[in-house]
Amino acid sequence: MLKVLVVDDEHLVRKGLIHIMPWEKFGLAVIGECDNGESALEFMEQQEPDLLFTDLTMPVMDGFELLNEVGLRYPRVRTVVLTCHADFQFVQQALRLGAIDYVLKTQLEKDAQEEVLRRIRQRIGQDQQTESIRVTAGAPGEHSAWGLLLCRMGNQQHPPGRPEAAVPASEFPWDEGAAYIELTPGHFFAAFSGDADSNLLLKRVNPQHWIAVLVRDIAGFQVNGLHKWLLRYAETRLFYDYSSSERAVKCSPEHDGAMPAAREEEWLTLEQRWRSYRWLEHEGEFQAWISAVGEVKPPQERLRKCIGESFNAWNHIRELRESPSLQTENTKWTFWEGMRKSLSEIRDILSTSRRRTDCSPDVFVSILKSLEIISKDLCRTMDQSEVAGRVGLSRGYFSKVFKEVVGLPFQEVLRLERIRRAKELLMHPDQWPIYKIAEETGFQDDAYFSRLFRNETGMLPTEYRTQIIAEKRSAP
Repeated sequence: MLKVLVVDDEHLVRKGLIHIMPWEKFGLAVIGECDNGESALEFMEQQEPDLLFTDLTMPVMDGFELLNEVGLRYPRVRTVVLTCHADFQFVQQALRLGAIDYVLKTQLEKDAQEEVLRRIRQRIGQDQQTESIRVTAGAPGEHSAWGLLLCRMGNQQHPPGRPEAAVPASEFPWDEGAAYIELTPGHFFAAFSGDADSNLLLKRVNPQHWIAVLVRDIAGFQVNGLHKWLLRYAETRLFYDYSSSERAVKCSPEHDGAMPAAREEEWLTLEQRWRSYRWLEHEGEFQAWISAVGEVKPPQERLRKCIGESFNAWNHIRELRESPSLQTENTKWTFWEGMRKSLSEIRDILSTSRRRTDCSPDVFVSILKSLEIISKDLCRTMDQSEVAGRVGLSRGYFSKVFKEVVGLPFQEVLRLERIRRAKELLMHPDQWPIYKIAEETGFQDDAYFSRLFRNETGMLPTEYRTQIIAEKRSAP
């Protein structure tokens, strides 16, 4: 029997979980309960469990800190997260700290209890199988161990779920019965001996569904350490290493080591170079910036935010908004390869736009800056005079050049940008009630906002929100 410790600050949740779950049926026995992370660690000093169920939000010491401490002090103890949060990013943080699974408290109906424990026992079995095939340390050579990491294509948008139910065995390139581990939803890893045929496996990978990462030289690595390295690689370096022309990305934990994060000052320098706009007129500066990003490898979230904010603001310019390929830029920015191509296209289009209007490079940059000001300061009341002053142009000249470059007058762009931002916020009903969206997007009041929104979209904000949420729920 595996020994279980339950940790949750809610007394009723603990008692309910302990009494309703069919522990014995799956070879589990609850040996204790605690109400926070600190008391759990004290309990474990006296009696070490095999399996720890823990809440994430608790007083004194929360679940994240507990997971970290357990990973350091008791590496053999497996952990399962209890949470009310269906947010994948929230859950993924716990999985990165070593949790083997998570359980939504809201989904513990009677018919789901056995499925939960069965899944957890399966995970433990997969862990044990993976450990059993780990090769002992040795010099890299012909028979060194290697592995195949499969990352679901588009995994960044993959919702919380049960991939073992969603992914049929036939989708995996390895033979049925091969030992593999699900690192997180959408990430699967299998280890092989040196004589296994990697080319045959890679030929079986469906590139429409999976990104294949060939992981070399894993002999001698501890299982937990290797799994953490693989997850970190998938979340950081894979963004830069992926190439659509290659059958598989190749990496090695031995050669790539700890993958140090980009230093803050290096990223700030890159961001300043982007905001300088020198790359717009100088091909050499543009290529140097692209190369520097590839070398520094800043966090992809920050890179996407920086480039995305600029693109969303500039997208009102006629040539950009009429470019079919750039209107699907989000699908091409999954990796740095696609983002590089989009940036090159954006630069070419902006250069064409400047030549069309025959304005100086400095004036054109002023218009780009004005579009970013509009996008960032929507919650403030602003007019042409203020924005013209902020970019160093007279109101009359600014109004004329703005319309020539963008193809729309200032007030029209301001209105469209407010509606665009409102649509984004309407997708988050828990965080953004209608009156707050009206304030955030610079409308006088929510009634005025609702009227203008309906004029633009044909729907009230509440109707638009209902439709978008329904579409998201029905999406595959």
